[in-house]
Amino acid sequence: MATGDEVDPGTTLGEVTGAGPVPHRVLAPVAGPVELLASTGNSDTVVARVAGADVRLVEEWPVRRPRPYRRRLDEVEPLHTGQRALDLLFPVTRGGSAAVPGGFGTGKTVLLQQLAKWCAADVIVYVGCGERGNELADVMADLFALTDPRTGGTLADRTVVIANTSNMPMMAREASVHTGMTVAEYFRDMGHHVVLIADSTSRWAEALREFGSRTGALPAEEGYPPELASALAAFYERAGAVETLGGRHGSVTVVGAVSPPGGDMTEPVTALTERFVRCRWTLDRELAYARHYPAGVLVRLVLPGRHRDRRPPHPPRRSRLGDPARPRGGVARRR
Repeated sequence: MATGDEVDPGTTLGEVTGAGPVPHRVLAPVAGPVELLASTGNSDTVVARVAGADVRLVEEWPVRRPRPYRRRLDEVEPLHTGQRALDLLFPVTRGGSAAVPGGFGTGKTVLLQQLAKWCAADVIVYVGCGERGNELADVMADLFALTDPRTGGTLADRTVVIANTSNMPMMAREASVHTGMTVAEYFRDMGHHVVLIADSTSRWAEALREFGSRTGALPAEEGYPPELASALAAFYERAGAVETLGGRHGSVTVVGAVSPPGGDMTEPVTALTERFVRCRWTLDRELAYARHYPAGVLVRLVLPGRHRDRRPPHPPRRSRLGDPARPRGGVARRR
């Protein structure tokens, strides 16, 4: 790329050296001629100028507005999670979405941390929304201690952590998942495959409920705002494999944990999440307490609209003489 060249939106103007194992590309925001290209710079300086638009290493974007792309891709490619039980029985596509519902202590955070460590993604965006601070501290300690098998460095070199713990303000928790999605789309536009992990979307929905109660909005089921379904749909629909404006292929895969109170899978957040995700990894409390990992994905498949503990009724008992499988005129006996 040189000064005076005509570029389209999304064209790579250059790469940042020393940014870690993930190539950090500087993209053109608009179409037009290149007026300036700098060899060095930082986040405050202008490193390029295209058709009068200044380009910096930091980009501002409204977190609730999806970033543009050229088209969605129809190719189906599995995402290798690093967990053989999930890859074999409950695979998720690259650019798809998955939910991890489970009661307290079933291992949702442990499963999500395993995905962050071993899934086949270029960038990991880990959003800790409303969870305990010690869990995020453990995540950060592991990311800096474990060696990345893809690059040889630490896992923290290609991971973005957005921490909004339970003691943080309500609106910070509400905006955390949108912030994580915008960061994921930012790396997707560079041509990377990103996995967004949200732990948990139930705490995010509780922030919506608290905000609705303070603003005087009419409550719906269990006090959640009526637009809960629309908010969940707007979040999960931003996942996908796309062709970017620059012609590269990138993807954002979303995995969200759901924490139903008391393990009730019929509560609003769990029920509405099932409408917008294509994969569900249900964790079972009994198997988790029996130290079975993963807790439930191998044993029970929960169908929509059916409670997990509901079993099919026993067939009606028939008399021996009326059983069509037995010969007429008497009862077959064994000598």
